[in-house]
Amino acid sequence: MKEISIRTMEEKDLISVQRVACITWHDAYHFLLSKEERDEYLQRAYSEERLGNYLKEGLHFVAEQNEMVIGFAGFFRQDMINSWLVAMFVLPEYQNLGAGKALFQAGKSALIGMEALLVEVEQENKPALSFYEHIGFEKVKEDSITFPSRKEVKTHILKYSLS
Repeated sequence: MKEISIRTMEEKDLISVQRVACITWHDAYHFLLSKEERDEYLQRAYSEERLGNYLKEGLHFVAEQNEMVIGFAGFFRQDMINSWLVAMFVLPEYQNLGAGKALFQAGKSALIGMEALLVEVEQENKPALSFYEHIGFEKVKEDSITFPSRKEVKTHILKYSLS
């Protein structure tokens, strides 16, 4: 099996990123949201137009193996000292192979001058919470997200110290 590589996301990656988002979202949140709610969210959040706009802001990376995009991550600066990891997904069959850690390291290395990296994770997404805690994030706040269906989902805000 070829090694996983990380590179900056390009416009040519948008369809592959959409695919990764759809597969991982359905896998990660099947117990939390109905298929219709997941589909509705994915259509809004991961449309080709919206992803294209993301490329103009923030830092975005893809993980590849054998020239296939298997994961991606997006980082945005909130202010002069705080940044957000707004999305990180790795295809289920490639999880636990180091792609998530490599995507995190790429973003961390690019966030020069930042003091903290924040991420919001659904409380019921135990694998994601475990992953982030394992790489050094700490819970700092409980919050919630309300989906268009009006379903409220409890979340945790986690923080990683960059300085």
